[in-house]
Amino acid sequence: MAGALQIVKQAVDLLNSQVSKLPVGSDAHKNVMKMIELGAKVTPAADQQPGIQKTALQGLQQQQQQMAPMAAMAASMGRPQGMGASAGGQ
Repeated sequence: MAGALQIVKQAVDLLNSQVSKLPVGSDAHKNVMKMIELGAKVTPAADQQPGIQKTALQGLQQQQQQMAPMAAMAASMGRPQGMGASAGGQ
């Protein structure tokens, strides 16, 4: 369970690092803030295990590298990165 909570903490940290890029007051911003708040409640601030952190970070980096071509294509089409077709109702 400790490993799973550490990965959840990594996800919370990732959300924290990106939430400022969302328009304040938008549905996306509000929902990400809720996710951060809920995730922070279940993850310990201390008790970090470096090996698990490194593995989780490597997984996130690989995922980001795999998504980079799609993000570039979306940007070239004029669609903001991370926005789906249903995101118009912010």
